[in-house]
Amino acid sequence: MNGFEIRYTINPRHYQPWQCLNSPAEAFEEHHSTIGFDIDRKKTDLLTASGSKIRAMADPNVIQKSAIIMICVPTPVTKAKDPDRGQVTGAARTVGKNLKEGAIVVLESIVYSGVTEEFVVPILKQESGLHCGKDFFVGYSPERINPNDDEHTLERTTKIVSGMDEKTAYTSARYTDW
Repeated sequence: MNGFEIRYTINPRHYQPWQCLNSPAEAFEEHHSTIGFDIDRKKTDLLTASGSKIRAMADPNVIQKSAIIMICVPTPVTKAKDPDRGQVTGAARTVGKNLKEGAIVVLESIVYSGVTEEFVVPILKQESGLHCGKDFFVGYSPERINPNDDEHTLERTTKIVSGMDEKTAYTSARYTDW
């Protein structure tokens, strides 16, 4: 891989944060058909009951139909103040097992530099048997929601989208431009 290039800065639109599954996805759904996947059926049922336009599913097979996949999971800090990548790597395994050729996977979690290349890509390759940069592509767009932070709201935070190459960056930015 040639590394990641930050190519686009996106102006955010306003939406009401609920949980990671539906916050960015609700805004995304205004422009693109969106399936929300979560391993927790209670969350998907709650989202469906809320009247959301998102088709919320707990079946990972829905990932196989996706051209663009956004991994949006929390990255808590351990007691030793180290980042806990468990949810990111778990999500990458699930996506990798269901990844279709030609898909773009965008990590949209707050992680330190290098997590996409050093952890997510190897897992996607291992689980899917596909080759990054040829069979699938990756990007990164840090999460902008910080719960209980009234100063740094979505409207005041610039959206950053990057991709492993210019085409991936452009496509990711185009599909996350909400």
